[in-house]
Amino acid sequence: MATTTTGNSSSSDQKSTTSPLMAKPTSHQRLVSKDGRSLLRGPAAGGRATWVGAMRDMWGAWLSLRWRWVVLAFCGSFLLHWLLFAVLWYLLARANGDLGVDHDNPPPGHTLCVKYVTGFTAAFSFALETQLTIGYGTMYPNADCPTAIALLALQMLLGLMLEAFIT
Repeated sequence: MATTTTGNSSSSDQKSTTSPLMAKPTSHQRLVSKDGRSLLRGPAAGGRATWVGAMRDMWGAWLSLRWRWVVLAFCGSFLLHWLLFAVLWYLLARANGDLGVDHDNPPPGHTLCVKYVTGFTAAFSFALETQLTIGYGTMYPNADCPTAIALLALQMLLGLMLEAFIT
């Protein structure tokens, strides 16, 4: 309940209470500066406490990074994922004996795991096609090779998890 006094009273006898809507705003410190920098301060620089705190709050640490580091982490994580699976597709083709085989006319009894993966560049291209769901053209996994299907499922699952986390 607000009380007011008349203008004839002295300022020392005035007792006025204002309503919450008319209250002076309290002074709050900014969390982000006007140029976009975070003004939050963590524990003292260096030491184990900083890393433990950052690991406990990964999302907060991720949000406090500068944009150039976020873009670098974004691009680097996808590139590493594609390279990892390019190596795995290449190793699968090598272990299956697909690298030295004519893919248009394979020997009788030989099952190709991925058609036209004949080197690392082709394996990298296949990893990109799989991850980005561009669509298979001349290179495609063979349903008769269970290892290729398992690797395909693993790449798609881990790729979706990476996309969900990074974006």
